Amino acid sequence: MNLKAFLRKSREKRRGKCLYLTDSLETEITEKTDIILSPHFYWIKREEFPVKNRKEAQKFARSVFDSLIEDIENYKFIVLDSEKEGEFIFLAYSVTAIFEKLREKFKIKDDVIGDLYLAQSEFNEIDEPLSVNRNLMLVRIDGIVSEIRNSSQQDQTPIYVTGFIRKHDRTKHKLKVTGLNGDLTLFQKISLLSIPVVASLLLFINNSSLQDSLQKLDSEIESKRDIYNLPATSFELKSIKNRLQKIDGEQSRLRSDIAWFEKKKFSHYGEIISLKLDSKEVSVKFRLKKGSDSNRVKAIFQKRDREADINQEENLLIVSFKR
Repeated sequence: MNLKAFLRKSREKRRGKCLYLTDSLETEITEKTDIILSPHFYWIKREEFPVKNRKEAQKFARSVFDSLIEDIENYKFIVLDSEKEGEFIFLAYSVTAIFEKLREKFKIKDDVIGDLYLAQSEFNEIDEPLSVNRNLMLVRIDGIVSEIRNSSQQDQTPIYVTGFIRKHDRTKHKLKVTGLNGDLTLFQKISLLSIPVVASLLLFINNSSLQDSLQKLDSEIESKRDIYNLPATSFELKSIKNRLQKIDGEQSRLRSDIAWFEKKKFSHYGEIISLKLDSKEVSVKFRLKKGSDSNRVKAIFQKRDREADINQEENLLIVSFKR
């Protein structure tokens, strides 16, 4: 074994085994493993606050999710820096819900669960998509890590989540949970309580009915996502919507500017030989017809913007004004 391979093995040994866990897990966990939880396991919001750092923003974390989470008293919070100054990414997770899902859905035993992390903190720096498997990939859009369907055919070899995990250390944002090293989780403590038989039966019936309703709703949501090829999370949908609205707004302004030139019938006075429109300014080069009144053309531009910059070189007008 060469030195490079030896060092890589040593680093991996120090880090321990680690797995990215999503709803499409196909690998059975039989030994102590750190787990990075997909965005399906937690809540995430991006908010601006007039504070200096994450420590101060942490004080507002609960209020960020107050209107979204009913049993918010059972949630813990992580705050991450955003790319925008004064903006923070807030994560909310329930220890009870996570352990319940690990046991019941994934059949993972407590004694093989190592440290737990969230995808947002562990993949917060990725620039390129990471392939989870043939059908899923992780992307970071506007600072938010999301899991989406992989519907494109990639020309180059993809970067897989497993390879990324092997090459990078975990962050300091380990979840604050019990249930490790022999401690009881809140879920276990609740399970040990003595509950009257009748109450237990009613709770079981109500829970079964609720689970059936939730499964039916999840099935309908997945069906709509498949039909319309929608992303997997609402955060990416919102991001895409915002970008499209921004593009639509700019296109609307562009059409309005062009309509103004058509309405003023500049062809009566000459011809536009150059027209440049960017987000802030319109620049025009206009060649006057022989005998045309340049002052009349200048007046049209000045009526549009009194501060229009107009220069004349013989029969050529060079004009610029703000949009």
